[in-house]
Amino acid sequence: MHNHSTFYNKVLNSIVQAIKHADTDKALALLKKNQTILGSTDEISLNVRAGVLYYAIQYSCASLAAFTLSIAPSPDIHFYRLYGYTPIALAIDKNAKEMLPLLYPKSNKNFALHAAVESKQNHIVSALRDHCCFSQKLLRHLGLS
Repeated sequence: MHNHSTFYNKVLNSIVQAIKHADTDKALALLKKNQTILGSTDEISLNVRAGVLYYAIQYSCASLAAFTLSIAPSPDIHFYRLYGYTPIALAIDKNAKEMLPLLYPKSNKNFALHAAVESKQNHIVSALRDHCCFSQKLLRHLGLS
């Protein structure tokens, strides 16, 4: 298991370095090369996808975020556990508006709203309510109606 984890850390670090150096082509090539294993549902794969998505949002790299989201469903819960935000909330918080059209259809908006309410991230709650439809039952449950 240790070698498996070390390999994934190397992949993530390589992709993150490419993102930080604005080398989107290199980051995409690394993702494509490792697409099959990163599409797995094991904990390490989910964390690596969450990490790539985090840095893609942080650095407003829409093509990398889109490709990451195409590999497998958005790792919203892992993302939240690792970074304290959901992908949508991070994009809103970083004012990365170009990322939102990619994230809205691929993310769990109900979880994002619930997490933002629990974290008292009122600006994120407002933005989500402005751009998404939520059931009255959920809004009542969260004390928003």
